[in-house]
Amino acid sequence: MIEDYLDRWPGTLLVVTHDRYFLERVCDVSYALLGDGSCVLLPGGVDQYLTARRERPRKRPIQALRRSLTRQLRALRLDKPRRISRAWSNK
Repeated sequence: MIEDYLDRWPGTLLVVTHDRYFLERVCDVSYALLGDGSCVLLPGGVDQYLTARRERPRKRPIQALRRSLTRQLRALRLDKPRRISRAWSNK
C-alpha cells in the first residue's frame, strides 16, 4: 500500500488530500491553509481542524451581517446628500 511506503519514507512529504485516513496514517505533523491565506499548525491533527471548522460557521453569519449593515450605513451616509439635492432639484 502507498500508505506503508510513505510512512517509512525518511524525508519530508508535502501531502495535499481530503482523505482523512490517509493523512492520519502518513503524517506526523499537520498544517492547515485557511481561507484568509494563513497557515496554521494543527497539533491535534485533522480532528482539531474539523472541530475549529464546525465552530466557524456559527460566527460567519454574524460577521456577514455586520459587514452588510456597515456597507448599508456607509451607503446611506454617502447617499444622503444626493437624496437631499435631488429632492430640492425636483421642486
